[in-house]
Amino acid sequence: MAQAIERRDNATLNQLYTSALCLFALLSLLALVALSLLAIFPFLLGITGHNQQLAATALLLFTLKVVLDFTANAIHGIFSGQLRFDLDSQVSIAALLIKAGLMVALVEPYGVLALVVVTILADSFAHLTKFVLAHRIQPGLHLAWPIQFRRNCQDLFSYARHVVFIELARLIQEKSPLILISHLLGLVAISLYAIADRLLKQATMLVQTVTAVLQPYLIRKLEQGQLSVDLMKKNMQLHAWFTAIVLLPILLCGPAFILLWVGSEFALSQTLLLVMVFAGLLRTLSVPISQFLLAKADHALIAPLEMIAACVFVLLVTLLGHFYGLLGMVWGSVICSALVHTLAFAILAEKKLAIPIGYSLWLMFRLVMIFAGMLLFNHFFEVVSSTLSWAELIIWVVACILAAAMLGFCCLLDRSMRRLVWQMLFAGRRRFSSGG
Repeated sequence: MAQAIERRDNATLNQLYTSALCLFALLSLLALVALSLLAIFPFLLGITGHNQQLAATALLLFTLKVVLDFTANAIHGIFSGQLRFDLDSQVSIAALLIKAGLMVALVEPYGVLALVVVTILADSFAHLTKFVLAHRIQPGLHLAWPIQFRRNCQDLFSYARHVVFIELARLIQEKSPLILISHLLGLVAISLYAIADRLLKQATMLVQTVTAVLQPYLIRKLEQGQLSVDLMKKNMQLHAWFTAIVLLPILLCGPAFILLWVGSEFALSQTLLLVMVFAGLLRTLSVPISQFLLAKADHALIAPLEMIAACVFVLLVTLLGHFYGLLGMVWGSVICSALVHTLAFAILAEKKLAIPIGYSLWLMFRLVMIFAGMLLFNHFFEVVSSTLSWAELIIWVVACILAAAMLGFCCLLDRSMRRLVWQMLFAGRRRFSSGG
């Protein structure tokens, strides 16, 4: 699609767009059938007794989200071709904030089904908005019949086959824990895991959505022959810094939030969250490195790495979960992230992008040490208590964001990046003052 947009070939673009919609609609139907079978036969997930009805209802509702998610993939090529990742990110952030607010308000009184309904509503809003925006930024976009479905799908798959396997591997890593937990530990354990997992996913999604805005900048620099190693290093520093700003408040204030949100019976979720944050932290390198390789259209090796990560993840989560329960499972994700998303991606960056492996690992070491140091400091001095009121929690979240910003500024950014950030801040303040 991006190539058709660049050539201003609306006829080919509409053919590809229509074929993509049909293809993803077919895939969504397959996913719908699979989820419907699980809803009809919940014992396949290890769910028994009175919990079967709840699981069946949740799965049937979830099929709607899966259909929407699959079908919405057809419009991503429009944003990519127009280099308007900023619009995609703005809509995703708005949906994320709506989803988070509704979850906090509705989960306690209405339970797990509220999570499913809120997710469907927020994601439907996001997909519909992106659909409208895609048609506005690409005039003349419409369904084109008849289509040469087979040839168009071959063209789409020739460009996107690696991306398909990347997304499949990430989907396995994202969704398999719930299936494994239901078989190994039962439905109650799923609730304990899901609370911490949902909180971390919202934070991780925020990081990915905001940093995706950098993708068109990288593509333009590549087209100009200016995507240098130094520029990629600076991008990695910015990504690590923003990750620290978002995840450090989750690490320090997340346990208090869980206590306020769902109560003391989910105390284990507080411990799970602390470990999950480090698993998410160790995936930091893989995101900017993937962006660089996608910008260069040299992403063939990302797919096997992510498939390896999926296999290692499932193996470790199953083995450690069997012997050590939920904590063993989340520690399995930490080990997998360290081996694949940190070490293996650092090696890939050195081979494909000429970014020294020592630089990547040193950046990750500093990021992890910031989090480990703050966690130990808070553990011994209990600066941020696990029992806070909502007002106190908001104050501490803001304080943690500022602390993370200052620590990351000093420890993660080099001198030239610190100077650039200062210049941007002062320029923004001057514009604000002149506007006032």
